[in-house]
Formats: sequence, structure tokens, C-alpha cells
Amino acid sequence: KLGILDTKVKFVHVAGTNGKGSVSTKIAHGLQHDLGYSVGLFTSPHISTYRERIVEDGKIISEARADLLANEIASAADSLRVQPTYFESLALMAFLEFHLRGVDFAVIEAGLGGRDDATNIIPKPEVAVITSIALDHTEYLGPTIHSIAENKAGIIKQGCTVILGPSVYPKQIFSDRATDLSCPVLFADTPTTDSVNAENTSTAEIVLKHIDPKWKGSLQMVRPPCRFETFHLGTSINDTSSSLPGKLRPQSSEDSESACNQNGAVVVLDVAHNPDAFRRLRSDLVGNFGKEKNYTFVIAMSRGKDMQDSLNALLKEESTESSSALRIRSMIFTQGQNEGRAVNPVELVATLGSTGNNAHKSLEYGNNVLVFEDPSDAVRNARSSLDSTSVLVICGTFFLMNKAKEVLGLVDDDHATDSIDMNEQKL
Repeated sequence: KLGILDTKVKFVHVAGTNGKGSVSTKIAHGLQHDLGYSVGLFTSPHISTYRERIVEDGKIISEARADLLANEIASAADSLRVQPTYFESLALMAFLEFHLRGVDFAVIEAGLGGRDDATNIIPKPEVAVITSIALDHTEYLGPTIHSIAENKAGIIKQGCTVILGPSVYPKQIFSDRATDLSCPVLFADTPTTDSVNAENTSTAEIVLKHIDPKWKGSLQMVRPPCRFETFHLGTSINDTSSSLPGKLRPQSSEDSESACNQNGAVVVLDVAHNPDAFRRLRSDLVGNFGKEKNYTFVIAMSRGKDMQDSLNALLKEESTESSSALRIRSMIFTQGQNEGRAVNPVELVATLGSTGNNAHKSLEYGNNVLVFEDPSDAVRNARSSLDSTSVLVICGTFFLMNKAKEVLGLVDDDHATDSIDMNEQKL
């Protein structure tokens, strides 16, 4: 009805448990800025506005354009007497936009799984990318790594090139499907460090080199918001001597006075939300800041996630030596704003006490565990205790990030946000 697949647009389809949003963003950046193509990018969920999901040449679509696309989708649905879901509608809006604009490439991040995902209407992508495989969404994708891999392998189509990230396993599932469909398979190099960003960069680089062997570029600093997004208190955004981009802008005179005592503190925003992602977050924290910093965590999680294994992975001591544990000053549990699937923070505290490895005993200063129902209060409390030795880590769910950024002053004057929360309230 919409004619969106009768198009000359070339597709790169990206699936995986973790890293697919980052890899998609890196690929789109390289295609546009290094190779000169016009590029559409569809990702999910979003941080501040649903329009972040549909990006053309690095810019989110306007409200007027979103309205036009939504009306087109609604009209087509009415004529066919079907009712697409919220995610299906947004995916169709993206496909329609990229078709109407005639972009050279559209980089499409799968939403959930692969085989049955709404984005899997692409007849044949130029490249099918699998970033990583780990346990997540088991109630939809099956209880095992094998079942999850088989579902995600569903984006592989006849004759397309398949690219597998370093953390994809069992690789045989993807290799077998590729062989059945006459697809060449390429493997991303395993980075020398256990860095999520390095792994995602390696995967994106091999995609770009496949599309154009002459590609040269640097993708290390390219990543979506809230993927180990790091801010250094007291560092100017133009201070090129710091490897930590950005600054925290005080929103009141009281905040400004407090910030004078916080120069040197670091804030990390990361949407890690499953055990593998929490493990990698911990690894990145240790790799970037060491174990001797004073860590404060603000954590909110969504229902359906493995809370116990996630906290276990974050706090896990790597050996029997107590010096291997992170020095955690406090853990603050809260809930995402307006989230239908939010886990009550009191339940998270109970989970912390049952992680089974005594990792929670690494909390110093009186085992400082706090609960705030309002995420704004949680972030304000966390910031109030920072000093030059502090690392504040805000993690666990997309629903926490927009409010955290607002409270911390990490928003521009033209910051786009929805009047109501437009992320999925349930799957």
C-alpha cells in the first residue's frame, strides 16, 4: 500500500542482544561523513523524543514531518482495516521517510529479536549484522542462547553479506543459515581490550570496509546518547585536553556553589539493562577509572529483566581478594519516569541482598543503600554527595536517562522532548 519496499534504498539490517544501537549509529556516521552517502537511521528505544528514532543525515525528523508520516501510516492502516502496534507504526514511518527522501542507505536496527521483528520486512539487505548474543527477552525469544540466536538469524536473507560481531555465539547457527542462503560471512576482529565500544567499533568498521574497501575513518568517539556517555564535572565542553566530552551545567546558584567542590567528579550514563551489559559496564568502569574511585550508582530497571544476575554482574568481585571489588560509596535505587514496566526500587534492594556472592558487602560508609520513588530526587541526592574522587553511574533503563540529563543540566537550550513519555510501556 505504501510502496516502501519498491525502492532503490540499500539496507543495512542490524540485530543483536547488546550493541546494535551503537553499531547502527557508527555505520550511519561512516556512510555519511566518510563515504558521502545520504543515510537514514532507525533505532530504538529513544531517550527524550520518539523522533530520535528516525534520523536522516544525522538530524532527527521534525515534528511536522513526523505528523505527515504518521498520517500516511494511519490512512493506509485504515484502508486495509489493520491496526499496527506503536513500534510497527514507527518502523513504517522510518521506512516511508527513507523511501520518500530517496536516501542511498538506510541503517535499520531491529527492535526485538530478528525473525519476527517488525523491521524484518526488508526483502534483501546489503548487509545483515549480528552484534552480540546473550540472554535477554527470554519470554519472547526462548530460554536459551541457541533459541535467541536462531531468532536473530532470521534477518539473514538470500545472498546478503553476513557480518558477525566478536561476541556472537554459537557462530555455527549463523554460518549454517548463511550457507543455506548462499551468503558470504565476515567476522569482526576481537579487540585487544574488553571494551564494549571497541567491540562495537570493530563490527561497524568491517561493515564499512565491505561496502567500500577504501573506507578510512575513526568511529571510536561515535556513539548514541547514554552508551557509556561520560561527563567530567568542571571540564569545559571545549577543553580538548580532556578525553571526556561535555560538562555539567549548573541550573541554579546553589548547584553552582556545590559544583565548585565537585570538580574532577565524573558522571557516566549507560543504558545497560541485562546481565551481559552490566558485566561489560563494570569492565568499562574499571578500564576507564580503576577500582579506587568512589562509585555511586543510581539504578532503575524494567520488569522482565534478570535483576539478580544483572546486579551480580555489576558488583561481582573478580577474585577472592577484597581489593578486586569496586569501592562503592552508595547505591541508590529508583524507577523510570512514567514507565509501565518499572520495578519497584524496594524490590531492587531486596534483590541486592540476595545476589549470592556477598558483593553488596563491598559498600562502604555504612552500607549506604537508598531508595527514591522519584528519579529526580534520586539523581539530586547522588549529585549532592560527589567530590573530586567520585564516579556517578546512572544505569539500568532508557526510562531513567531523560530525567537524569535534565536534573544534571545535560540538555541544550533546543533540547527536544515529548510532552508525554513516548517509549513503549509494554512489549
